[in-house]
Parts: sequence; structure tokens; C-alpha cells
Amino acid sequence: MKNKKRNYVIVVLVVLLLALAVGYAAFSDTLNITGTANAKGTFDMKFTSATIDTATAKGINTTESTATISGDNNTVTVVVKDLAYPGAGTNVTVVAKNAGTVPAKLNGLTFTGIDDTDIKVTFPDGLVKNEVVQPGGTCTITFSVKWDKESKLTTEKTIEFTAKLDYVQETEEFTGTPAHSDANNA
Repeated sequence: MKNKKRNYVIVVLVVLLLALAVGYAAFSDTLNITGTANAKGTFDMKFTSATIDTATAKGINTTESTATISGDNNTVTVVVKDLAYPGAGTNVTVVAKNAGTVPAKLNGLTFTGIDDTDIKVTFPDGLVKNEVVQPGGTCTITFSVKWDKESKLTTEKTIEFTAKLDYVQETEEFTGTPAHSDANNA
């Protein structure tokens, strides 16, 4: 009888040990994935030309007005000399090139150095917001610099400011959906 009890206890212990082993295996699945992710591409918009439209300019010194690209091609300095009266102004045309390998979406231009509230900078003809410039492509932007015709001041003005491109990366985002299938329960 003692042997029977002992055999019974051994069988129960073996069954429990097997159950623990199967349970541990079921709950300790580990998936190791190894690999290398490479990010490639450059993101670079540059000004390639900038000009004052002297043909349509009114009431400015067209000889001394300039639009000059910086050494790094990231900004344009605009000088409009001797605005003679309220309503005087000119157009400035810049060409930007996507010198990178990633498409760029234009948000506009940002201007610094325009502290005079009588001077207005507007986009009459050119900038299409959210325009995408593909790698190697160009975009022409024309903006106006004008002494506000409603201004009460009558003293001749000279304005100098810088323009910089405002752009962001334009690429398609991966929208994968994680999934799982259990081959054992199919």
C-alpha cells in the first residue's frame, strides 16, 4: 500500500512538473528581431536668384535697390531705396531650388527687419502655399514691397529686410497595420 501511495505521488508530481513546463513555455514566448534601419536623404532648399523688378517699380531708386542672396543661399537681403511717396513700391522675384533629395512643401517666406508699419510686404502673384518642390525642382516666388498709400508720412523712405524660405518635409508617411495570426489555431 505504501508503494502504491508513493507511485501515485510520483505520478502526480510528474504531471504537475509537465504542466508547469508547458505553462512556462506558453507564457515565455520571446521574439527577437535584428536588422539595420538606414535613413537616407538630404533636406535643403536654397535661393538661386533674386531680382528687383525695375520695369514695374514706381517711385523708387531702381539703380540702388537690390536683392542679394547670402553666401549660404538661405536668405535674401532686400534693399528698396528712396521710396518717394506713399504708394511707391516694387516687386521682388526670387527663385528657390530644392537642392536636397527629399521633397519640400513651402509654407511661405518669413521676413525679418521690417520694423516700419508703413511698409507692406505682400504676395500678389507667386507663392502657392503648400506647393511641393521635388528634388532638383525650382519654385519662383514674387512678392511686393510697398509704402502703404494710406500712410500720413511724407518723408522719403528706404527699407532693408531679409527673406527666408519657410518649408517642411513632404513625404508619404508609412501607415502599416500590425497583425498576428496563430498558425496552431487556424
